[in-house]
Amino acid sequence: GYGSCADRREASKQQPMQLASHVCVAVLAIGGALYFGALDGVFKDLSSSLENAIGSSSSSSSSYAEWVMGKGVSSVPILEWEPGLLREVMRNNTPCVFVNSPATEWDAMQRWNLNYLRSRISDLTLVQESKEAGRDTYTYHVNNAPLAKLLDQKDYLPGYSSVGMTSDEFFLGLTNRSEEERHIYYSGSLDQSDGKKSSALLDIGDPKDLGLKKAAQEEGRGGEGSEILYVWMAKPGVKAHAHYDHEHNLFVQISGYKRFLLFPPSLQNELEMYPALHPRQGQSRLDLENPQSPRDRHWLAKIKDQMKYIVVEPGDVLYVPPLWVHHVTAFDSTMGPPVSVSIWASSSSKSVQEKLRQITLPISEKWPLYLRWGSAYGFILTLLATLKSNGEESECASRLREGKAPALSRKCLEGGSIAFVDLLRKSRYGMDGLLKGKTAPSEGTRKYECKAHTGEGFVTVAPVQEGGWEEFVSLEAENLRALRDAAVQISSLIRPLNPDERKIIILDYIEDTLHAAVGIHNLLDSLLAFPMSCQLKNLTATHAIPPSA
Repeated sequence: GYGSCADRREASKQQPMQLASHVCVAVLAIGGALYFGALDGVFKDLSSSLENAIGSSSSSSSSYAEWVMGKGVSSVPILEWEPGLLREVMRNNTPCVFVNSPATEWDAMQRWNLNYLRSRISDLTLVQESKEAGRDTYTYHVNNAPLAKLLDQKDYLPGYSSVGMTSDEFFLGLTNRSEEERHIYYSGSLDQSDGKKSSALLDIGDPKDLGLKKAAQEEGRGGEGSEILYVWMAKPGVKAHAHYDHEHNLFVQISGYKRFLLFPPSLQNELEMYPALHPRQGQSRLDLENPQSPRDRHWLAKIKDQMKYIVVEPGDVLYVPPLWVHHVTAFDSTMGPPVSVSIWASSSSKSVQEKLRQITLPISEKWPLYLRWGSAYGFILTLLATLKSNGEESECASRLREGKAPALSRKCLEGGSIAFVDLLRKSRYGMDGLLKGKTAPSEGTRKYECKAHTGEGFVTVAPVQEGGWEEFVSLEAENLRALRDAAVQISSLIRPLNPDERKIIILDYIEDTLHAAVGIHNLLDSLLAFPMSCQLKNLTATHAIPPSA
């Protein structure tokens, strides 16, 4: 059958689509599989590029190519632009492509070719250049990440470096097809070395016309501050490795094409995301382009039904919700290099994360190490008691907030703590081998014991050693209420988030809390020694340990 741009909205309702891409030309259905039609050879070339990128690199990846080309992989819905429709899509928290949006009227859609951009840009700062030929996948690298001190750096060296380039150097690099040439890409606001911005930005219409910030505000999902605009230009074939952002993202394709593989936040465990303190934070360990290892193929087989796929073309506007993992590959065409514009708006998860960092816990760096460990454990256990393993609120959350006794129960204490700490140990930290072969420390910390005072919701944790527990309690009694109240405050802050967002934000926050309390060199030991159960002390509110005067 044949279709056109006008048919997209209706066609997008038919799931599953056999081909997860879309084109604004005729497509032909043969034997249940869709193939690209021809438009000056553009789509034929693109189809060939896609097959090469995802299916022909090795026989072991053939099943992956089948998934992406329509067997078990869902396409991103394609909708005709309507005012207010973005808000509905945002409410459903799922990616969507809009066609015929106000962005199609931008002057950039007609003007932004190589010669025009070169004439409007004098130079570019912070161009990302691969350190070796053939390295087409870009992985974000945080040089000062806390865990960098514990890692073998040769395993996590950044494959790209930031350099400055003149306009001629950059655009020549985009068009150079030599295998010896290094890959380059740029993302930024077109800042020039003289501190000014390129006049090419005048070709972009008012981002407010797309209503991203307004939709986020009306849905109660962020929208604080100003929208941020980024321009993306890349050499064809460059890939941005699977990662997530906290912001709402409207991705406007100007020229060329980009392929997106998208995964919901619920799959972060299966995608084996790096720890929040890692140089590659917010990125997946899996090789999505050439999944040759048994581990990669095992997880991809499990998550393929929830993966979404789309190729965006000039004029398309793709909405990527916060925390959705996306893996992006750039392709060019006879009409120009891959150039895109992203509009970011703050999300509620980003706002909550920033507010969490402003909360000061009553844990002093002057205390003995075991005291800091125990206080951090008690605080984390109280916080996790407000959550179920799936990120939903537990029955204890409202009782703690309202001061009702008994505030804690064994079900609350063990449900969230076991699930969340297990995720940290196995998914975030175990996959790097950081915890492999390690046992709980014995010097100075030993085994930790937890006691929960169910009346007012106090949790005390101390090392099992002669006189240690009672000494700890007597020293810390005055801080128990402050620790509990901080946990309740955080529980209230994350309440507006959906369960998947809560899980990600809380896992990040636990890492930050342990790092701040015990230091990076004790972080791994503190994860191993974390108490996974608590003795319950049946105390009423009047019998709970009183706060200090």
